[in-house]
Amino acid sequence: MKGLGPLKIALREVRYRPIYAALFVLSMAVGTASLMALAGVSGVVRKTLTSQAKELWSADITVKGSEGVLDDLEKWAKGRWPGLRGARSIDTLSMAQHRASRKTAQVTLSAISSEYPLYGTITTGSGRPFHAALRPGSIVVGDRLLKGWNLAVGDSLRIGALDLTIADTVVERTDVPTSFFELSPTVFLTLDDLRDSQLMSPGSRASNTLSLNLPPETDLAKALAEVKARAASETTEVASWATDNPGILKFIQTILLYLQFLALLTLTLGGIGTATALSAALNAGQKSLGMIFALGAPRGFVYRIWGWWVALLSALGLGAALLLGRVLSGRLLSLFGDLLPRGLLPAFPAAALLQAAGVGLGAGFLFTLLPLLKLGDIAPNVILSDDVPAFPARRLRTAGVLAFGVGGFFLLAWAQTGHAHPAFQYVGILALLIFVGGGFVALAMGGLRRGLSRFTWTLPRLAARGLARPGNLNDAVVLSVTLSLTVILTLFLLERNLFSQMIESFPPDAPNAFFINIQPTQAPLFRQLLDKPAARLFPLVRGRVVAVNDTPVQEINRRGDRGGRGGDRLTREFGFTYGEDLLPTDTVVEGPGLWDPRIDGPQVSVFENYKKRFGLRRGDRLTVSLLGRRFTATVSSFRAINQSVRQPFFYFYFRPGLLEEVPHTLMTGLALPRDRLPNLQNELAEALPNVTVVDLSDVAALTGRLFHRLGRIVRVLGFFGLSSGILLLLSSLLASLASRTKESALFRVLGASRRQIVGVALLEYTLIAGTGALAALALGTAASALLLRRVFELRLELFPAPTGLILGAAAGGMVLLSWAMTRSAFLAPPMEALRHE
Repeated sequence: MKGLGPLKIALREVRYRPIYAALFVLSMAVGTASLMALAGVSGVVRKTLTSQAKELWSADITVKGSEGVLDDLEKWAKGRWPGLRGARSIDTLSMAQHRASRKTAQVTLSAISSEYPLYGTITTGSGRPFHAALRPGSIVVGDRLLKGWNLAVGDSLRIGALDLTIADTVVERTDVPTSFFELSPTVFLTLDDLRDSQLMSPGSRASNTLSLNLPPETDLAKALAEVKARAASETTEVASWATDNPGILKFIQTILLYLQFLALLTLTLGGIGTATALSAALNAGQKSLGMIFALGAPRGFVYRIWGWWVALLSALGLGAALLLGRVLSGRLLSLFGDLLPRGLLPAFPAAALLQAAGVGLGAGFLFTLLPLLKLGDIAPNVILSDDVPAFPARRLRTAGVLAFGVGGFFLLAWAQTGHAHPAFQYVGILALLIFVGGGFVALAMGGLRRGLSRFTWTLPRLAARGLARPGNLNDAVVLSVTLSLTVILTLFLLERNLFSQMIESFPPDAPNAFFINIQPTQAPLFRQLLDKPAARLFPLVRGRVVAVNDTPVQEINRRGDRGGRGGDRLTREFGFTYGEDLLPTDTVVEGPGLWDPRIDGPQVSVFENYKKRFGLRRGDRLTVSLLGRRFTATVSSFRAINQSVRQPFFYFYFRPGLLEEVPHTLMTGLALPRDRLPNLQNELAEALPNVTVVDLSDVAALTGRLFHRLGRIVRVLGFFGLSSGILLLLSSLLASLASRTKESALFRVLGASRRQIVGVALLEYTLIAGTGALAALALGTAASALLLRRVFELRLELFPAPTGLILGAAAGGMVLLSWAMTRSAFLAPPMEALRHE
């Protein structure tokens, strides 16, 4: 082989068999592009939010807690750091009424001090400084409120006991990155006006925030530690722009983390495609390889040839993935739309893209390892055979490579997600899908081959022979298509079921409105106005957990954060309630009942998820802080909570006898005629102005918008994954094209008509596509039912017509594509096809 090195021979293989090389490159590109696209989106969002961190936080340090605690903390901070600037804000839901039009609706009141925001700006529609417009007796509102209510600057709104004049509008604010999640229009007012409105009373639902700006040259990290230590006793939430991510970034990162599963599935399908393209190229080149062996070339020389082949095409695939990922990331950013912060900055996250490329390259190595090892099975005498023999089965080697591949893929998934637990879950789900799907496909395809071969009619017997063609990749094609369609079908069924059961329909007995901030003394009048004398009003006590068995809750909270799983926090503010009987949403899952007669003193029943997440146990002593007072109760039971029934639910449910004397409000959820709500809102605004009505149809509309937006994003990635399955189909068709051409010619010589040959091929393609569609239907419905039941506590509706249309269109498209790719095999004249044999 002097003068002809491995690299030159590898280039020759690429030049003489460009179809396989192109399919390898495309499979690598499609498989890796999703990872690069998500890295690009994450990089753009992170760069934007990092550059705007101070403005988003509006301060160096923010502290959330009760008003009295924040008063003491602000006084201490100003003494500790002379020159420190502070600002206060209170956010709460309330009702606003325009008396002239008798329109009443929910608004978000944001009462702020004159120093807010300490960083950033709030831009008014008139161009005036914000605090020049916001004066006592006036309000500043968003454009959404003016347009929705057909109001103008100078009109007045009744808020609580005050009539306040609209002085200006807000067109942009740097402390809120996106307005997508705005459930109700924001109304700015002064702190004094909020107090004078008589809306606030001890126990009212509100978010109190203290913002602190440190003097120049102050060490932010040390100051933050001091503030946390000072506020630790009441578990106030202390955060800083330098150490904490804003909520929108956490939300986007969580969404991207779940989207990584689709990207890893696409990577898996792309890896199967690269392995298939390589196997097809090796099958086509067996005689050439046999000739090289016959000329005395060592095995290592051949391994180096195909090692170069894989390396060169992988590099091209990664280059194509970078371009494709750039296009896909732009599409994803446009689909996210106003879910993302305004003013996105262009970013090229080189480290993240290199990591994604490394993961794609590593996956390519894992998937091409087994075909490359088969090079050692090629014998020199293959050049004497008319037919290309199939590679011998090496079960032990195959099992070893599969075990190595699963372990290696887990490490790659861990590197990509940055979290071991989600990576383990993702790889486990992928392995389960492949195992179950592969088993189903193997049984189905084996049954088809055996069943069709028993027919006496020629057409099905020949189709059975085609399905059993030596070296065919039908099972791999069906599995790839099954996995792709399973994801698409699962996403479709989830979206349709969530819309149908949570957005579009209200069960007849389910509440469609919640009423909050009812004072205990107002309960009789409230029931009278609503004509609901038996309405159950739930006590609502705002407070925080401070310790479990005298261990500070911050330490308990860290248990739940291990593994980077995210989720709920014990350090946040909760709504506590009390009662003797089991709530309609609840089921006791651990304990002798809701209350344990063997426990002396106060008792509390806890949400069952907190047992697993934070390690809580029955018998633990739970200490809570309510308006500066501390109470301790023993955990008596754990409850499962059905959160899908639109009833008030509570994570901590106390037995009567402990919290009754604590200032609190009442709340309830009621089912009311839809056309009664506007008049009822007006009546409550006049008689009980502090009562807030939360119309669940508004919540459902916002949730629907979110589902629709995320559904579009997920569908793009899902169909992108389907393209990997299509590439695998193309690889299989091209790998079998030569044998199909020869078979067609032989059938024609033996007297078969072209119509019969085409019929055999179409039947074979239909069986392959139909098997993939049926397997996807079985897996997709099972996965959807499991997710709906375990995550959302909903039942599965199949929607037969659109489900059948999706699977039918996919199967039909596969058949047409297969026919288009192999049409030349059936049109070639027999003598022309056979003269090269």
